[in-house]
Amino acid sequence: MRGWQTCSLCRRRAEPLAAAVKAHLNAEYYCSVPVMLAQTEGLICDFFGSKWEKYLTGKIEKRVRKNLNSAVAVGVKGHVGKALGRYYLDAVRESVRSDAVPQGAMRRNPILHGSDCAYGTLEMSWKSLLLFDTIFDSLDVVVVDGDDGLYHLPICGRCGRAPEGALTFIHISRTEDLAGRLPCKDCGAPELSA
Repeated sequence: MRGWQTCSLCRRRAEPLAAAVKAHLNAEYYCSVPVMLAQTEGLICDFFGSKWEKYLTGKIEKRVRKNLNSAVAVGVKGHVGKALGRYYLDAVRESVRSDAVPQGAMRRNPILHGSDCAYGTLEMSWKSLLLFDTIFDSLDVVVVDGDDGLYHLPICGRCGRAPEGALTFIHISRTEDLAGRLPCKDCGAPELSA
């Protein structure tokens, strides 16, 4: 949770995130869980979407799924991405029917649309906080060594064509490491300001 304050994509979310953490600490779990679920989805849309695409449907959902399953990200982050894809996209978001996911699992649609009224537990609040934090920790942009001063989403074609070992992954909260680079317009990398 330390990096949330330094990330430009989280800055506009500072008040709801602080309120959700405060609610969690005050055992107000019916308040913390839906706020964290909504802010998780908003962060994902801010990272993958353009200024016209702000909902996790259609093109953005395909982009998220492709990025989380991307072979570009290797090692631990690659495994984390695949696990997030399965958990977040396939379990949390696709939980319209009550029998679609196991009992006790976080179910976005029933919680946010009011049909689940049993989510106000310490366990669910921790799950919602950790889900946001894990997704936040997994959001890197990519610099291609020798490239023309841009940074990219990991799914960008330029990353896929780069020579082995020529990719540097930079977390979204580490804008100083981008050294004045601009977002790639081809892949729609987010604007990350210092």
